[in-house]
Amino acid sequence: MASGTLKVPKARKRALRQAIHYVGKYGLLGHLQHRGQRDVLYLERLRGYLHFWQHVEPQHPYLEKGLGTLRAEAARLTEKWDTATAGTPFPSSY
Repeated sequence: MASGTLKVPKARKRALRQAIHYVGKYGLLGHLQHRGQRDVLYLERLRGYLHFWQHVEPQHPYLEKGLGTLRAEAARLTEKWDTATAGTPFPSSY
């Protein structure tokens, strides 16, 4: 904050851009498998970090690209889930 404005630290931005790049390149499950993690909320966590960054630095050019990558991955996972569960009836207790 030497310039007098609040900013997200460079190391945090770099780590976030790297994680989103790998999610876009290898998919969420591939990225988590490579990292050896099983965080079911990882995609939402990344989205939350991006929204915080957007709140602090609303004009940063990377934010829309990063959010778009995460939206596309969420849509891909939803489609994959819908395809895998097509025709499977829900239990009557629901």
